[in-house]
Amino acid sequence: MGAKFNKYPNGYLPKIQYWTEQLTKFTNEGDKLGAKKALNSLKYFMDKQNDYLEKKIDAAIKEAASPKSFEFDPNSVCTLRILD
Repeated sequence: MGAKFNKYPNGYLPKIQYWTEQLTKFTNEGDKLGAKKALNSLKYFMDKQNDYLEKKIDAAIKEAASPKSFEFDPNSVCTLRILD
């Protein structure tokens, strides 16, 4: 199974910003239907952003815990200092 295509590989912040602006606009204009649509879209993209960030955090934790992160390099120089 191939990688899933992600239309927003860098997150959903531009969509969140857009729908926040739309919500403000519709609210100021007294457009209840427009405000409701904007609010629903804003909630949707905020949930998507939360999922996106959780996946990035999980991937970073998995990467940090992988054995390759702790491989020994015999060519590296290490100095040990004993403190009194």
